[in-house]
Amino acid sequence: MKLSKKLFLIQMVFFLLLMGGVLLTVAIFVLPEVREIEAKKHLGSITRVENALNDELEHLAISAVDWGEWDDTYNYVILPNIAYEKSNLSNETLSDLNVDLLLILNKSNEVVWRMTSKELSNAAENALISGNRWNAQHPLLYKPQQAAMQGIFLSDSGPLLIARQQILNSQGAGTPQGYFFFAKRLSQSFIQAISDKIETPFSIDVVNNTQDLPSLTFISNNQTHAQSSTPFENSDNKVLQIDIFQARPFYLQALNAITYSLVAILLIGVISCLVTYFLLKNILINPIVLLQKQAEMFKKHDGKQPFKLLNRKDELGQLSSSFVSMAKDLSKDWGRLEQEKKDYRDASYTDVLTGLKNRRYLDEYLQDPNSWIHDDEWTFFTIDLDHFKVINDNYGHDVGDITLQQFSELLRKSCRDNDIIIRSGGEEFTVLCHQTSADVAKSIAERLRNEVENFNFGHENHFKITCSIGFFVIRIYSREYGLKHWNSMLKVSDLALYAAKNNGRNTWVGLECLGQCSEGVYPKEGMDIQHWLSEKKLKLFSFNKSPEDVYW
Repeated sequence: MKLSKKLFLIQMVFFLLLMGGVLLTVAIFVLPEVREIEAKKHLGSITRVENALNDELEHLAISAVDWGEWDDTYNYVILPNIAYEKSNLSNETLSDLNVDLLLILNKSNEVVWRMTSKELSNAAENALISGNRWNAQHPLLYKPQQAAMQGIFLSDSGPLLIARQQILNSQGAGTPQGYFFFAKRLSQSFIQAISDKIETPFSIDVVNNTQDLPSLTFISNNQTHAQSSTPFENSDNKVLQIDIFQARPFYLQALNAITYSLVAILLIGVISCLVTYFLLKNILINPIVLLQKQAEMFKKHDGKQPFKLLNRKDELGQLSSSFVSMAKDLSKDWGRLEQEKKDYRDASYTDVLTGLKNRRYLDEYLQDPNSWIHDDEWTFFTIDLDHFKVINDNYGHDVGDITLQQFSELLRKSCRDNDIIIRSGGEEFTVLCHQTSADVAKSIAERLRNEVENFNFGHENHFKITCSIGFFVIRIYSREYGLKHWNSMLKVSDLALYAAKNNGRNTWVGLECLGQCSEGVYPKEGMDIQHWLSEKKLKLFSFNKSPEDVYW
């Protein structure tokens, strides 16, 4: 077994066995026990909520007994009188008692008095508590043999806590004269008050009676979701679902403790591995590191940094000797391959006739994110030689090639050093200019037009030729925008060139974008240009015509 394998196996087997055993212990024994303890605690919160609701029901029931077993109430049901109403049934009664409904029913099941709070202000539309005469099958009149009744009922206004007491005299005797009801709506404010009281936030909802509750769900390491349900006294299909979302401080503390323990074990393992490492350092690590650094330097300097032979008699010495031999061969081939690659790349991007960049270079340049400078003005020039076909027809293609070469030299002289000049095809050329305002673009266009007009083209037979120029000036606000819409910007430059040709040639027409087009929709034909000009989205420049006279 080679030294590299020995070192790898010694450290990895030791470390993996140590950490694997610890993690397995935590996963199988520790964390499940922590979750079990936590589940019991969080499900206990459901019990606190249920007890709190029962306490509220008990409070309603006690109040109902106080009012129902009272001689004044007993006499009032038999013979309603204004004195009882003024003394006991004023507007402040509900708020004083902290209830939402006070209802008195006589023994004929007729409503003698009904008061509702704002929470139940639409009592007339609430089937459970509406109506002036109830029949014996009314949900609130079930179990008539019982003097008192309490429970949670489903109504059109939501869940209600309702307590019922028979109306008797103050000794709890006499012939029952009807029923006295108190009700409390489970409103959001009421739920919040209970939550604050028991220090357990919870929410309620009316759902179909299909879920297997209570249940506890571990949502994440930070939160649990406990659910329970309470049946309604008047519905078999619906239940009152209680939802409690709770933090998991105990679990997080346990995780922190486990994490600290794992870190300690990890540190012990690392120290053990380091001891092993230092024992074998002089044998394996130092020579390997030296070979690695030599390989990195060899790569960094493109094969010009030589390898140094290690003075060893083992496998590392043989490896070093092989590296030295390989590096010598690679160094010889690397330079040749790089030069061939450079020559091929330059040839693929260069127009053979003019020496300018070609259309392929233009496309790759505009598709390169590094080409687009943030918040920069660009000018796209599209240039075409006028009536170039006549040159080829009258003088031959060889003279036409000379003409293209001469025109290319004029382009170089008229443009700036950092401008990108492209022969995009035939007698058409494209120029890209960075940091170019409209005034600079006009200056470049006029300088080129004038140079071409006054130059004697040809070789033995001199002749004149002109060019037409279109350009588009726009500020590029973001790299992403330029990458996505450069084709549309070149199209506007082409439209400006067509306008120059349509207006007599030997001229130039320029357009400047007056705002950023966030959708990337630019003019695609002359009519679009005219529309944009009318809306002040574009500004037009022309060599020999006013903007109004330019024909599109």
